[in-house]
Amino acid sequence: MGFPLMEAVIAMSDSNSIDIHEAGLALNLPDLIFETRAGAGMNQDQLAQALGTTREAVAAWESGDEVPRVDVLQRLAEVCGKRLHIRIDVD
Repeated sequence: MGFPLMEAVIAMSDSNSIDIHEAGLALNLPDLIFETRAGAGMNQDQLAQALGTTREAVAAWESGDEVPRVDVLQRLAEVCGKRLHIRIDVD
């Protein structure tokens, strides 16, 4: 099952922001989770352990089979050295 495109701003640890939508890099949530994890140099097991969940849960998020709660996304961002920003455009 796929999920609609989410526009997101990922803040870098040095406080510079990248707007992935404006940069032409719009990603869906599963891709964004994968890229954030991989960019932090973590495998699914390492991220799962850091979040107190299972590798299967991380794999389900990255495949789009499940959507993590916002508090889990916040923790994921922190663990990977990022900040979570959510923007919803209703155009």
